Amino acid sequence: MANNYPIPPQQVLDVNGRAKQWWNAQIPTNVTTWEQVVQKFLARYFPTSKATKLKNDIVCFQQEEDEMVGEAWERFQGLLRNCPNHSFPRHYMVQTFHNGLTPSTQTILDISVGEAFDKKHLMKPISCWRNCPLINTNHIREDKLEGVAGVHEVDAQTKQETQIASLTIQLEQARK
Repeated sequence: MANNYPIPPQQVLDVNGRAKQWWNAQIPTNVTTWEQVVQKFLARYFPTSKATKLKNDIVCFQQEEDEMVGEAWERFQGLLRNCPNHSFPRHYMVQTFHNGLTPSTQTILDISVGEAFDKKHLMKPISCWRNCPLINTNHIREDKLEGVAGVHEVDAQTKQETQIASLTIQLEQARK
């Protein structure tokens, strides 16, 4: 977060739009450090009620029906960007994203990491997911069909795509 040091004047010139209007309205003696700027800015543009709602959106993240994993990843990243003061540790964000995915998507991403998702290796999934062809090309889609309650069925094409993607990842890992 912000450090407690004097505000360089050149950085104030970089402020634009509503933020510049807000900055110009501040009493100069009222704001003398970056920490104070951050506190006042967040209080003005991210009140507690808004921050609570945005944090709840992050915590309750779920992959939507027919949403590809890449789309889910982008949507989750958007939730994090929308709440800059969420203060969730990185490992919690990774686990929240993973837990919000459908079971079949979780399995495929676990395979792409090369092991079952494990709390001990929380940084590994982040780097693997960023480079994962499944996320970058949006191959995984959860197709939910009418069936027995609590059971997800996947059509034959999606199954084949999943198997091919899994084999591709295994081959790439074997080459390393």
